[in-house]
Amino acid sequence: EQEKQIHKQEAENEHWEAEKKKPKINDFMVGTSVSDTLTPCLSQYAIHKLKSFEYVELWYLSPDGVIHGIQFIP
Repeated sequence: EQEKQIHKQEAENEHWEAEKKKPKINDFMVGTSVSDTLTPCLSQYAIHKLKSFEYVELWYLSPDGVIHGIQFIP
């Protein structure tokens, strides 16, 4: 009898520990609309140049350059 309770308590503790390790999902608001367009992003080339404080031609930051960068996303 006592062994069953100890075994049950250990199983509950293991379950609780497993639940604590699971990633938490953020709550969402019902009725919130989601956009149907993607926000354009810079090409990896331009991002790398900016992060390393190197010269980037202004074209890469223009709408045409952003569209060009989107076309080459794998």
